[in-house]
Amino acid sequence: MERTVIDAINAYPCHAQEALANVYRSKVFVVSMANGAIVKFAKTRRGAEGYVKRHSTAYYDEYTQSMVSTSYDITEVAASEIVDPTTSISVWYNWLKDVNGHDYMYNNVLATAKHIGVSEAVMAYVANTINEMKRGEWLTVIDAYESALVVEKPSLDVAEVTAPTHDVTYTPVSNVIDFTARKRQREQDAEHNAYIDYFINVILPKLDFNDLQRLIASDGDMGNELMRIMLAKSLEEMRR
Repeated sequence: MERTVIDAINAYPCHAQEALANVYRSKVFVVSMANGAIVKFAKTRRGAEGYVKRHSTAYYDEYTQSMVSTSYDITEVAASEIVDPTTSISVWYNWLKDVNGHDYMYNNVLATAKHIGVSEAVMAYVANTINEMKRGEWLTVIDAYESALVVEKPSLDVAEVTAPTHDVTYTPVSNVIDFTARKRQREQDAEHNAYIDYFINVILPKLDFNDLQRLIASDGDMGNELMRIMLAKSLEEMRR
């Protein structure tokens, strides 16, 4: 549960900022619901318990014919586990992944970054990424923040899939972070009046079904793209 709460804090800049604002003696107490949704940060356990006591409710469920009460969890989180949204790109990367494709959220992200008072490097990353998404491009994958994409099986063969006729370059924010990136590119197919998505220099490991399911759960776009490529390769081999 603690890991889930920490991940939820570090996936949303406002949560991270509020958590740090409530740190007392190098820790903060987080009140969350059973589904992991964070509802309150408190400086002390007593403060968290007081919130739970004041907001706990119960009602009679006629369907189950039983009393149902709201369920809250209290988690102690060390300050060292929380990323600083003013200087860390990772928390903004996680949020931008969630809002990618939802145009109405882009201005909200920019306004939040300005309100929090992020560093120039973070603001440059947020602004550049949103501009890319507004142009219809997909979020650039940063491997350093995608632990779920690391395959811890060195014995597996790895093949590289490259779009042969396209040369796309990507320049990260200079001297800010060191990472490798994969770029999803979108092109318009005038003949069929549709858009074609493809990856540039995608590393495609040989995954089993369980690996693929876990990948889809953690990153639907990447997982589905890998499944599409794997199915295409299988069909190609069957035709031979």
